[in-house]
Amino acid sequence: MLLPALSKAREKAKAAQCLSNLKQQGMCFAFYQDDFYGYFPSYGLLGFGWVWGMTISSISDNNQRNKSLQYMDVKVFHCPTYQGALSAGGQGYGYNYMNMNWGTWLANIQRCVEPSKQYVTMDCSNYHLVFAYYSTSTIYQAWARHGKALNILYADGHASPFQVSNPVNAYGSSWSTTVPPPAGCLGNMGPTVPAVYAAELGWSKFKY
Repeated sequence: MLLPALSKAREKAKAAQCLSNLKQQGMCFAFYQDDFYGYFPSYGLLGFGWVWGMTISSISDNNQRNKSLQYMDVKVFHCPTYQGALSAGGQGYGYNYMNMNWGTWLANIQRCVEPSKQYVTMDCSNYHLVFAYYSTSTIYQAWARHGKALNILYADGHASPFQVSNPVNAYGSSWSTTVPPPAGCLGNMGPTVPAVYAAELGWSKFKY
């Protein structure tokens, strides 16, 4: 009788640690924005990816100039429930790159109309980026690994669990970018729709 209770307690502790990690990630983004005029980082930051770019102590660019963006220990980018290895290509948290870094466009916090609803990072399937739409592939997908809870970091720095109705598909079936998704669904932005066209979804809350 004790084993199920202990297992449940462990999972609850992991979910709490995951939320703590996301809040610390929010601090990283705030530090970065303070250094770079309010902009969110490129998903390929410094050529190493957004996670490594904000956690490595020093690298040299093509002109051999040292750069350091060591805002936080890399461990805060590793979900305790994620089973994969800690690496530049998989920690269990996906960056909302389609909306923060569409092509050459970088999102700016000063142009975010609803920071408390803007997705930044969240639990993802097995990589460090997350698609803003549902795919039959298991990579780049929002993934509710804490029961039916999908932990999300928002642009204002808070992190909270999003209760999904279907853990297998957190997005729902609607592809509309003008109608809010039904309860328990993130909504689909579409595979080729730039961030600025999805103003009613939490994927993109920016103005041009």
